Amino acid sequence: MARVTAGSIDEVQALLAQGDRTVLFVGGETAMPPGPPVDLEISTGRLNQVVEYAPADQVVTVECGVNLAQLQRELAKCGQRLALDPPHPVEATLAASSPRTRSGRCGRDTGPCAI
Repeated sequence: MARVTAGSIDEVQALLAQGDRTVLFVGGETAMPPGPPVDLEISTGRLNQVVEYAPADQVVTVECGVNLAQLQRELAKCGQRLALDPPHPVEATLAASSPRTRSGRCGRDTGPCAI
């Protein structure tokens, strides 16, 4: 199995276009369930940019490697936050922080949160 750390969305697209193989995207590795073997792991660690943020609309677009702590810092600049409380916010990407993991205050106390 090969592991690549993609530096851009274009690089990910090029990797996926190379052929017929099984691929696993890997974020902060905080919620990695066991699964079948894959041919290629693509780390999203360098895909960590806030693409667009419209505080008045409460809309933010981020790349898939943004961790929750980074996003919370960005939102806090405008007095906002994402209502998630995962156990490892510095490592956890948004996928690992989603309510499906049912961890933190959001999942326990208030039920599912919209992302």
